[in-house]
Amino acid sequence: MIELQDPCWGQVRLERWNGLHEKKGIDVPYDVIRASVHLERSQPPAALWLAWLSPEPLPSAIAITVETIWRAYISRWPVEPGIHFRKETLGWTMPRFQTKEAGDRWTELTAIACWLLYLARPIVEDTPLPWQKPQQRLTPQRVQQSLYPIFALIGSPALPPKRRE
Repeated sequence: MIELQDPCWGQVRLERWNGLHEKKGIDVPYDVIRASVHLERSQPPAALWLAWLSPEPLPSAIAITVETIWRAYISRWPVEPGIHFRKETLGWTMPRFQTKEAGDRWTELTAIACWLLYLARPIVEDTPLPWQKPQQRLTPQRVQQSLYPIFALIGSPALPPKRRE
């Protein structure tokens, strides 16, 4: 058990149980961590239970502390909206490719698209839809929404369609 003071989560108590496993999964041990936060409050929220399964067996000389696992867990919050944006808006997981290399290329393209939206923030103007409030700091969705006027100015390299007669 360890207790620490966190600027965001207040007083935190971390407890860890090592080497647990399911009845049928004796060969896959994992650790369980109970994180109790805001203990300074008169009624702290319910404890948060985390399972830690090491990505690969670590030598016994290397021990990952319960505080390291807790810090990794709470630092995942800024990452998850980016993953959600790639999946939902950029279609990261929609295509089904025949080869692993094609899937890897698609993953790289969606990562590049995210960076382009991030880098385009200073050059676009917010163009909110009628029901949206204007934003000072544009989100990737708002940047993507505001790129259309720039694309209209650039034009298309394609020839105009031929009329059917």
